Amino acid sequence: MNPDKWSPLLRAAGSEDLWDGPSYRYSDPMISTIGPLELLVIVPLALLILCVPTFIAHRRRVDRLGLVVVVSVIGAATGLFWFVALVMALSMRTRGPAPVPGMSG
Repeated sequence: MNPDKWSPLLRAAGSEDLWDGPSYRYSDPMISTIGPLELLVIVPLALLILCVPTFIAHRRRVDRLGLVVVVSVIGAATGLFWFVALVMALSMRTRGPAPVPGMSG
């Protein structure tokens, strides 16, 4: 279909704004305004936030650290499971305190 064929009819009908011609541009304001410098800040920050439950679970020496890691990674897509991983990291049973180097018991 040739859009130029319909342009005179649209102008005659008084609706010049109905057809601007083909538009092949796609502009999404969310995507187009993020530059490379912002990505260099946003991506590492997002990865750091993603690892918070794992860091907490490792620091607390929880029994099932692997489970916290798996739930945290799966939760990255939804966000809901990330909170579940955070609660798990804060509430799971821990192993005993870490042995102190140089102390024999």
